[in-house]
Amino acid sequence: MSRCFVACLLTVLGACASQPRYIVTSTPLKVIDPAHPGLCVAIDPRDPKGIWWWDAGRSGCTDRSSSTMAADRASVARTTAGTVDASFQVGLVSGRNLQVRLEAFDGRIRDTISGFSVPAERRATLELPERPPIGNR
Repeated sequence: MSRCFVACLLTVLGACASQPRYIVTSTPLKVIDPAHPGLCVAIDPRDPKGIWWWDAGRSGCTDRSSSTMAADRASVARTTAGTVDASFQVGLVSGRNLQVRLEAFDGRIRDTISGFSVPAERRATLELPERPPIGNR
């Protein structure tokens, strides 16, 4: 292999490795029903089961009002188009399970069932302070 090819390959791999691990919703995603405040979601594109969710805190998805939970029946896959497809289920108080199907692309995460989307950002960690919204103390 030429030194140029190796240098280019290492540059590309280095750029991928330096990118923060998680794709995270910047604001809660309404996947349950319009009255529900929404869920914050994190996807690890490198982990085939890498999805976590939490209830938003005082500042939206940068803090939390619940535990950060690993998603049930999680599935993550990269597509050839450069998007990340993710699906999981959330157990509801009613006893039924809600199926969630998401697509992450171009700085957004979209619920593929409703079409609703929110901005997304990259984060290196899911360590989030617990700060319930005002009025939920």
